[in-house]
Amino acid sequence: PTKVSAGGGRYRYRDDQETPDIHAVSYDFAGDKTITWEGLSCNQPGAGGNGFGATFYGEKGSMTVGSADYLIKDHQGEILEQSSGNKGDNEHIENLLEAIRQGKPLSLNAEIETGFKSTLLSHLGNIAYRTGHCLQCDEKGHIKDNVDAQALWKRIYEPGWEPQI
Repeated sequence: PTKVSAGGGRYRYRDDQETPDIHAVSYDFAGDKTITWEGLSCNQPGAGGNGFGATFYGEKGSMTVGSADYLIKDHQGEILEQSSGNKGDNEHIENLLEAIRQGKPLSLNAEIETGFKSTLLSHLGNIAYRTGHCLQCDEKGHIKDNVDAQALWKRIYEPGWEPQI
């Protein structure tokens, strides 16, 4: 994204958790594209009415993806396709732990770069929320001109497990 803004808060539970229970994030991309994400950790409707979900809207309809299911509708709301299955979390966790134990990052089911890309938006949304700033990003998703936000960008990694970006 080129720009990320976020809002929300901890409204249901007053505890020390840093993640908001209501969280809305807007991601602007080059080419006049925007993604909005809404996190409702205390109210989770999901694709089939159970669990988490994400809905993608296009000119011909929508697709909602849940924890282990999906639903495709045409532009009039008629269901075209629906399915559910195993989300594969246990298999991915086992693969990650085994790669760490053996010191073989190349044995992962998905390369580190794929993992980076799949989590980048979440991290940028959380950083925008935690700093209260609208983030400006470069073409690789790195935060520009914001010292507070850049301080939340990086972690210390074990040798061999550093992201190559």
